[in-house]
Amino acid sequence: MVEERLFGVQRQERLMGELRRHGAIRVREFAALVGVSELTVRRDIAALAARNLVTKVHGGATLPTDLGPVAPVRRRATGPPRFTVRMVVPSLDYYWPAIVGGARSAAVAQDVQLQLRGSTYDWAEDQRQITRLIEAQQVQGLLLAPNLDGDDVPEMIQWIGDLPVPVVLIERQPPRWTPTKNQLEWVRSDHALGVEIAVRHLHQHGHRSIGLVLSKGSPTSAHLEHGWQQVCADLGLSPGLIVRESVRMENPSHRDTIDHLLARCHATATTALVVHSDPDAMSIAQ
Repeated sequence: MVEERLFGVQRQERLMGELRRHGAIRVREFAALVGVSELTVRRDIAALAARNLVTKVHGGATLPTDLGPVAPVRRRATGPPRFTVRMVVPSLDYYWPAIVGGARSAAVAQDVQLQLRGSTYDWAEDQRQITRLIEAQQVQGLLLAPNLDGDDVPEMIQWIGDLPVPVVLIERQPPRWTPTKNQLEWVRSDHALGVEIAVRHLHQHGHRSIGLVLSKGSPTSAHLEHGWQQVCADLGLSPGLIVRESVRMENPSHRDTIDHLLARCHATATTALVVHSDPDAMSIAQ
């Protein structure tokens, strides 16, 4: 039971990865693959199906399709949905499933059809897809999470802002000033507050030398570091050890990186770490 609680999120991420690669999984085979009971896998499938991320079938699961069974929902009226909104996200791992689930729940409540699409951060391909959908009048709104790193960000923001349908950026905050006709709307988690809660929790438990590990290349890192600097100043703490490196288990050199990280913790008398993201934290904990 301890193992199930500790690795539940990681196991479900692995399950989603297998589904994206193969389109379907069998409970027995996946249970053997990850070394857990078939009952545990069925529970994972049920949890993901409740968020409309997978479709339960006899003996396994598939990715949701228009042909698969649809979970019962409460709609305000019968007939076709009022609007169709396309949601483009870079991942169905980490905390994205919860965000997608929230968007789907809100869409159902507003009698809106939500189309989900994964992005590989190929902006040219995303542009082609979006342009085709708009020209065919197949969508009346967009929820986008583009990569806001790189020299082409101003042009990207301007292109998004000039689209003829409403657009909301999700988990992304555009630059304070953008060269668009209309100011882009955005919504994202308060990552700065999240790291403040974590640091204050550790501080209350007696830690005075706290380190921060940030996922290399993550768009969340800047917000986390901002909150980190602010809470350290409020508590009178030195900002301490800050590491920007991926230590996920799929990184071939993750063990060496973690050994180096722990050596630095020892050298700086660091007694606690705040680690982003979950896979990195699990890798360090192991």
